Amino acid sequence: MIEKGFRNLHWGFLFIMLDFRLQGFDIFPDIAGYIFLAVGLDILSEKSPYFEKAKGYNIIMLILSVFSIYEKPVQGGGIQFGPLGSLGVIIAIAALLFNLLSIYNLFMGIKDMAKEQLDIFDEADRRWNQYLLFR
Repeated sequence: MIEKGFRNLHWGFLFIMLDFRLQGFDIFPDIAGYIFLAVGLDILSEKSPYFEKAKGYNIIMLILSVFSIYEKPVQGGGIQFGPLGSLGVIIAIAALLFNLLSIYNLFMGIKDMAKEQLDIFDEADRRWNQYLLFR
């Protein structure tokens, strides 16, 4: 089950990181990536409280990502605020903040899970050294 959760996180990151636009439409929409992340975080939420926190921030990002499905192609030079004007700037800053909070908690959850498995890592290392000495 954990593997399925991490696989969803992988696909979520892929959709979020790729940004190809055709006539202003995102071919790999971020909203699909945040849906994959939501499924992955839901699966992993029982493993660490950080995943539960990331889930809440991810839902906010899912809503904010609706605004990035279509962006009018830039015409001319200069700074373009888009159809939402200065509200778009506020949405972009909020999206950046919630994205950072979501990803921070996601990685802290992964770190938390790895800490639980550290004893297995140490045990495997000890057994390898014992095998090497007695061989």
